[in-house]
Parts: sequence; structure tokens; C-alpha cells
Amino acid sequence: MRVKFEWTFPDSVIFLPHSYPVIVVWLFCCLYLGSISRMEDYICMEKNFLSLIKTRRSVRAYKSEPVPSKALDAVLEAGTYAPTGGGHQSPTIIAITDPKYRREIAKLNAEVMGSNTDPYYGAPVVILVLADGSASTFVEDGSCVLENMMLAAHALGLGTVWVHREREIFDSESGKALLREWKLPETLRGVGAIALGYPAQEAGQPAARKQNYIVRTICGEEGKHADQ
Repeated sequence: MRVKFEWTFPDSVIFLPHSYPVIVVWLFCCLYLGSISRMEDYICMEKNFLSLIKTRRSVRAYKSEPVPSKALDAVLEAGTYAPTGGGHQSPTIIAITDPKYRREIAKLNAEVMGSNTDPYYGAPVVILVLADGSASTFVEDGSCVLENMMLAAHALGLGTVWVHREREIFDSESGKALLREWKLPETLRGVGAIALGYPAQEAGQPAARKQNYIVRTICGEEGKHADQ
């Protein structure tokens, strides 16, 4: 149960000296109970976020149902809040919903892969992430943007899968022609893309985490005892 505390007093209240201890106790109780309420909020948020991370799956089959514009906007906005090197925001996010460009980008990606299949698994939306190639952290910046959007999509009941080969696409003349058509600088380099849409089937169980995925360094006897 959440308790909301407001620091307001009626204008008619007059504090007398003998009432000060009562006021101090009242203020302490408000602060203590308020901190408990905030702690509950943090614990709830932590549980929800960790669950979101653990239940996200790569989706490789999508319904033809379009993604609502509000949901798409929320996913794209989440990408803009990803951390970037030096806070310079080197990435550019390109949301492709136009069928013409959706077909064209799929064709270019398939050509790099040496296939004639749809690399984006029939998803109604493809989101490209490119970044300023002059930034030393452009790959890391774009990767953080992609991860933010995948988690946001999962939170909204949408599915995603990271698709590669955007580097090869936009390093090519065909890719640079698209950049010129979209009035974007040709210095942008591909980092990755996500297919976005409603999953066509239930998500499977995750693979078991490999052994020694996490390595902890231990310093001295204190750390040694803490880890045992």
C-alpha cells in the first residue's frame, strides 16, 4: 500500500512551544514512512526491469498487423536516451514504414547476405541505426540505442530482432544513394537494425547461461570472505 504525505498545514494552526516535540516526532515519522514508500518503488521498478531483460527474446516471425504510431514513437524515443560516448549523441535512427523503402532495404541486406529471403522476417517496421563514422565510439553508441529500443518494444508487447549487415549496406554506393535521398550525411555508417512488430508466435525459453559468464575479481581476505 502506498502512502502519500503532503507537507501542508492549515493557516489556522498555531505552533506552541510545548508542541515542538510532537512536531519533531511527526516529521520523523513522515520522513521514515516516506523513505519506505520510495524504497518500495525502487524495489518494484528493479524487479520489473530485470524481468523485462530476462524475458526479452529475438523474434523471427511477425504478424502483418501494423505497429501503432504511439508505440513506435515510444520505442524510438527510448533509443534517444541511450548513453553515448562523451554524450555526443552520434547515432541517427531511421524508422522505415514506407513499403517502398521497406522492400528496398530488405533487398540490399539480402544481397549482402547472398540470399533472396527477407532478412527482417516480414516485420512491418524496420528501424535502422546509423552513426557518425568520425566518432570513435560510433559502434558502441549505436549498439546502446538498439538495446534501448529492443527493451522498450518488449515492454510494450512488441517483438524485435537485431539484424546485421547495415554497415555493408551504407558503405556501398546504393546505401549512400539512399542517404542522399533521405538528405542525410554520407559520413553516417551502419551499426545495425531491428525488425519490429507483433510476434506471430509465443516466445521460447532462453538457452542456459554458459558457465563462467561472470568472473569476479577478489582483493584480499575481506573480498575473499565476502564472496564465499
